[in-house]
Amino acid sequence: MARFILVPGGWHGAWAFDAVSNALSSEGHEVQALTLSGLGDEPANGTNLERHINEVVQAVRGRDTRAVLVGHSYGGRIV
Repeated sequence: MARFILVPGGWHGAWAFDAVSNALSSEGHEVQALTLSGLGDEPANGTNLERHINEVVQAVRGRDTRAVLVGHSYGGRIV
C-alpha cells in the first residue's frame, strides 16, 4: 500500500481531508493529513511559505518510506 501526506489549503487543517483520509485508510493506505502552523485554529508568529515547506519536509523525512504528496490550493504551492 501507499503512504499519503495530505497538505491542506490556506486556513484549513487536517480535518479538511477527513473524507479522503477515511477512504484511503479503508483501502489500507497510510495517511498523514497535516495542519500547518498558523493555519486552522491558531495563528502563529513567523509563519510563512518557507516554514510550511520545512514542516512538510519533516513529515516526509519522518519515515523511511516513500510518500505521495497531495496539496490542495495553497498546499499545492508547498508541494
